[in-house]
Amino acid sequence: MDTPNTDEPVWPIIDRRKPGEACEEMHNALSKTNERVAALERECEAMRSAFIRDDLGGPDFAGHRAAHLEQKAAAARMGELKQSGAKKMIDLILAFLFGVFTLGAVAWFKNPK
Repeated sequence: MDTPNTDEPVWPIIDRRKPGEACEEMHNALSKTNERVAALERECEAMRSAFIRDDLGGPDFAGHRAAHLEQKAAAARMGELKQSGAKKMIDLILAFLFGVFTLGAVAWFKNPK
C-alpha cells in the first residue's frame, strides 16, 4: 500500500467526527450494552431460581441432573415392565385359546357328528 509522502500520520481508520459525537455514540453503545447485560443477568437469576436449593443455599444443579437421570432410568424400567406384562398377557390368551381348541377337538373326537 502506497502512503503519501507527507508529515501527517496515516491511519487505516480516521475518525473525522467531532469529539462530542464520538463520545455520545460510545455512551449510547455502552448504555445498550449495560441494558443487555442487565437483561441477561435477570434471565440467569430467573433460571437459577427455578432450581431447588442445596445445603449451601445455592441452586442444586447436580441434584437436578441426578433427578433427571433417575427419571430416565424409571421410564426405562417402566417400559420393560409394560413389555413383559404385554408378553405375559399374550401368552395367557394363547394358552386359553389353545385350551379351548384342545377341549373342542377332544369333544369332537369323542362324539363326531
